[in-house]
Amino acid sequence: MEQLSLLAHGLIPYRDVAISYPPLFLYSLYPFYVAGGANLASVPIIVSDAATAVVVYLIVERMGEQRTALAAGLVYALSPFALFYESYVWFSSQPMTLFAVLGVYFLIRDKPLLSFSTLALAVLFKQEAIFLLPVFLAVFVRRNPRMSLEGLTAFFGILIAVSLPFLIASVQGYLSLVTYGLVGGRWSGAPLPLPVTNSAICRNVLTNIHGIEMSCTFGSTTYTQVVANLPPSVVLINQFSYDLNVLSALLALPLLLLMTPVLYSLRRSERFVPLLCLYSGAGFLILFALTFHPVFKYYYMPVYAMLALLVANKGTFGVAMLAPIISLVTPSGAFQELLPILSIFAIAILLDASPRAPYASGSPPTGRFVRDLRPSTFHVGRERTAQREGGCIIVC
Repeated sequence: MEQLSLLAHGLIPYRDVAISYPPLFLYSLYPFYVAGGANLASVPIIVSDAATAVVVYLIVERMGEQRTALAAGLVYALSPFALFYESYVWFSSQPMTLFAVLGVYFLIRDKPLLSFSTLALAVLFKQEAIFLLPVFLAVFVRRNPRMSLEGLTAFFGILIAVSLPFLIASVQGYLSLVTYGLVGGRWSGAPLPLPVTNSAICRNVLTNIHGIEMSCTFGSTTYTQVVANLPPSVVLINQFSYDLNVLSALLALPLLLLMTPVLYSLRRSERFVPLLCLYSGAGFLILFALTFHPVFKYYYMPVYAMLALLVANKGTFGVAMLAPIISLVTPSGAFQELLPILSIFAIAILLDASPRAPYASGSPPTGRFVRDLRPSTFHVGRERTAQREGGCIIVC
């Protein structure tokens, strides 16, 4: 809430204040903050949290029975992961997750303008939503290149329109902060004062497996001060966490690559598009962590929302329910990157072992979901191709 207070005092984001996420999050909270302070500012986050569960229900309802859709909605609505990070901690991932899932809803309904527009809004809440863009492009390019061009124009048009005031205020500051320094270099604005302890500037707090250390600077001298030594049982847990993260770092990228043939085998599943979105989000977060910026647990909020979209039977329900709980109770680090990949493997196996849906059978696809996935602008020949191939979601 410190940034909202600074905005209320007339400071301009990205020029006067370093904010590492796009502008829609703060400015969606700001009117509520002005009207009623920090407590009222949480309203958009809580509403987004509740609305996401509704959108999850609507997506799954189009792919299965109402009971399955209700189970999927409850998986998300009652997830301790979502309740902790969004309803209690109040991060920007929840509004982003709502618009990202809403984009998937319009994607499977074959509405390119709405799909790309809602994805753009998701990116403007938190930039990691752009990891879903390749899936949106792939789906609409295979269906109709003109549709993808229209959607992409809307996507970048919204990004530019919302970003324009901040680009005018500080091009370098805005681009530097929202791209993690990839564009524009290091932010050159005035930094906020650092905390002072005993006349020493303590720049960061380091935690190792044996205790907590604080790195402080006094004049030209930097020293490390031990703040607390940990008991042996906690040291043992920390050692296990460290070893788990080392092993996870070695396995995450190879398993991500091994998922490619698994996804291809499920290309005719009615849940292929949500599965592809889940894979894209989890995969790009791994690459993001390796190249740009540490990935924290709450970055995986949209990933676990996508996991709820894949609920189809008791097994997938169990995976979608347990994976975010495991994430919440396990340490931060590379294991958080590996866990979604393991969840995708489990979901893929359970979907492949479940009774075949109309997409996977030899008969022509039927049902409201399949009809909605076929654009009315398709040529007759392409519709027949889709029927002969069992009704691919992305027309072959």
